[in-house]
Amino acid sequence: MAAATGTAWTPDQTTASDSRCVYDAAAGSDGPVFLAVTLAPATQADPAAELESLAQLCATGSRTTVSAAKGGLVCRFGPGLVFGALVRGQDVVTVTVSAVPASTTGDRLAAAITEQLARVR
Repeated sequence: MAAATGTAWTPDQTTASDSRCVYDAAAGSDGPVFLAVTLAPATQADPAAELESLAQLCATGSRTTVSAAKGGLVCRFGPGLVFGALVRGQDVVTVTVSAVPASTTGDRLAAAITEQLARVR
């Protein structure tokens, strides 16, 4: 993520759990900026339906399909927020960024999340 976004991300051990990792953006960002990766059980049997349900968060026209992630998605919701999701078996992996750090752009951040989702096996 650091190479793709130009921002250093530091694991926040105080908020880590078996199903959630949080990374804080390097100092210099406007306010607290964090990236959370969460693993949760899928709520629907059909992966496409699960993603459509998650995509309801997306701002109109911002959704991009992550083909390499076999149907994952990346989109924006709200000003500056970036969201990504994919279904793997019975689990849903989500990546949520609270704001775009000052050291990068929303497009670079979305591309980095797309790249990371494509690597999930």
